[in-house]
Amino acid sequence: MKPSPKDYHPYYKMYIDLIDSEDIVSVLENQIYEFNDFATGLTANDFNRRYSEGKWSVKEIIVHLTDTERIFLYRILSAARNDGSDLKSFEQELYVSNSECREISHRLLIEDFINQRKSTISFLRTLTDEMWHRKGDIGGYSFNVAAGAYVIAGHFIHHINLIKENYF
Repeated sequence: MKPSPKDYHPYYKMYIDLIDSEDIVSVLENQIYEFNDFATGLTANDFNRRYSEGKWSVKEIIVHLTDTERIFLYRILSAARNDGSDLKSFEQELYVSNSECREISHRLLIEDFINQRKSTISFLRTLTDEMWHRKGDIGGYSFNVAAGAYVIAGHFIHHINLIKENYF
């Protein structure tokens, strides 16, 4: 079920290539445990850490992961339901800067991410085999439902790896 390059914009290849499994729902489920183990091992101060001036804090990365997953889940829903709309891209910097996550406890951000992930998994489980191959459009580029799910999982891996490599 792993999508082929014709199923997504070339930009997303870097995320999709991070996933080896054909069972994307299991990958997404396992990432809940990985995220929870990782996040609960951090202190409140760790969540406000930036590895360089102008870079996002760990809190901001978690907000970004959650926002991106919400947006991609909507894109998946739209494609799965044959909506036919050309969906817009989103400006990640705008979303993060307007999240005001400094005012939100890190525990609430962890809970929010996990709840969003559970919602993603719950929806993906309702899809028929045929729905996984349905296509949608983002800014004039075609993607299929499976590609959207793989992007969510690969995007998570990308950012968790960045945190581990650059923040700690």
